[in-house]
Amino acid sequence: MNSSFITTHQAECMDCYSCLRNCPVKSIGFVTGQAKVEQDRCILCGRCVVECPQKAKVYRNEIDQVREMLYGDEPVILSVAPSYLGSFDLPPAELFARICRAGFADVEETAIGATLTTREYRRLLMSPEWQGKTGLSTCCPVIVNRVEKYYPKLKENLLPALSPMVSHARLIKSQRGENCKVVFAGPCIAKLEEAEKFGVDAALTFGQLKMLLLERSTRPAR
Repeated sequence: MNSSFITTHQAECMDCYSCLRNCPVKSIGFVTGQAKVEQDRCILCGRCVVECPQKAKVYRNEIDQVREMLYGDEPVILSVAPSYLGSFDLPPAELFARICRAGFADVEETAIGATLTTREYRRLLMSPEWQGKTGLSTCCPVIVNRVEKYYPKLKENLLPALSPMVSHARLIKSQRGENCKVVFAGPCIAKLEEAEKFGVDAALTFGQLKMLLLERSTRPAR
């Protein structure tokens, strides 16, 4: 799989330097006059995608991968970030029913995993090892990327606990069997990298999930 999570469509790039001006870590380089994301410096905050007026910056799309899962024999469970409430116009019950009609075996809120992560944070911070020490949350992969790439001295402060997404995915597999597939949906581009790193079967942004649901709602019956 391509290791690039944010790429530039060169034909659309108009050398406006908007991505360069707005990147908080200056991870944009220029090759033959066109913008290129320096992967080893990028923290996947997505700022360049939002700021590009030509929409030349694009991030990985795993809809094809999820589509293949939905046509497969194993059940596919969707773990949806709690912020879906601000991204979808449908009431939760109606949205979840639509997700299941699209072919998912079930849908659960990632907040279930947040409970497990919080429990682990509490255990760690109360342990002798962390007494008097500042712990940094590892729930957000953008923060983790920034610490690891730009503040390496703070790496020892990152709490060694799984994020809610990963905790929830592993809980689902422990309950439903390792053969089931877990797909995460949320607002953050960096979750695409985290899902690959920790073995979550696939990840979608909310925009990509909307596209998939629209496609599946209009697909012909097989």
